[in-house]
Amino acid sequence: MKFTLDSFDDPEQLLTAAARLTLRLVPRCEWEGCTPKDDDDPDSWSGLYDRISDLKGAYVHSPEGKGVRPDFLMARFAATVADLIATVPSLRAAVDADLGAKPDNDP
Repeated sequence: MKFTLDSFDDPEQLLTAAARLTLRLVPRCEWEGCTPKDDDDPDSWSGLYDRISDLKGAYVHSPEGKGVRPDFLMARFAATVADLIATVPSLRAAVDADLGAKPDNDP
């Protein structure tokens, strides 16, 4: 299923849906190797990745995304993922327990 702006009431919903799918990638694979699943399955790593790409593409072509610099769009998506994590207590606790205990050496 191709996602378009017509599928959603608000362009922000495109980013929120993409953020949820992004978090669903976590149990699917480590970067070096994916959980074996049929690539035609919409819940496989490839299926989720393609759906995320469709949603973000629809957002980029929405009134909120058109003409906006790519770095700003990436930051907006990162903020949407962070917001989703913050609204789910178990995710927030897991991120805080792991990343909160490490020194911040990010640029």
